[in-house]
This record gives sequence, structure tokens and C-alpha cells, in this order.
Amino acid sequence: MGCDYYVAKVLEFTFNNNNYLEIELELTNGYYWYNYDQDEENYEEKVKEYIEECLTPKTQPIPIYKNNQFCNIKLEEKYKKMIDEELKKNNCQWENIIEINKTEKRWERE
Repeated sequence: MGCDYYVAKVLEFTFNNNNYLEIELELTNGYYWYNYDQDEENYEEKVKEYIEECLTPKTQPIPIYKNNQFCNIKLEEKYKKMIDEELKKNNCQWENIIEINKTEKRWERE
């Protein structure tokens, strides 16, 4: 079934050598649910504002790794193996990582 937009949770890497890496952890479908009548005053403006709100990330970035260490042991246990595998696949090194943050991204379906 289709959807209106996507919501992804990702690990976003910042490297000291300008490499870019993002690991998608989760992807969910989003749907627009507004109840405006097309004859209402400012209908288009209301719909546009609603859509902008839906596409605005709701979760603040969560630090996972910085200063050459995981932010806590629980995060290390949860993500270290997955990160190791992705670093190997992408020819990246731990020593080049400045930080890793868990972020939310939203975009409309094409």
C-alpha cells in the first residue's frame, strides 16, 4: 500500500576526512490526515502548513559516539557490531570518525 511520506531513523556519521556515511535503522510510512474543506478560507495555506509540519523531524539528534568513544555502554552494545560491518563495507576507519548521531529524516514519497 502507498503512503504520503517516509520517516527514517538513521545513524549519521561525521568524519574528519569529509567521507559521508549513513546507516538506516528503521523506515516507516507516514500518511496525511487532515480534515479541511476545500471551500474553507485559506484551505491551500492550511494544507501546506500541515504538510510542512508532518515533514519536520520530531526527534532531536541523539549522540551515539563522540570523543573517540560511545556515549554509554548500552549504545556500544547495541550499535558497535553494526557500525563495524558498515565501516568495513565502506572502507572507513574508526579513527576518522568525529561523531555519530541518531537522527530522524522525513521526506515526501515521489
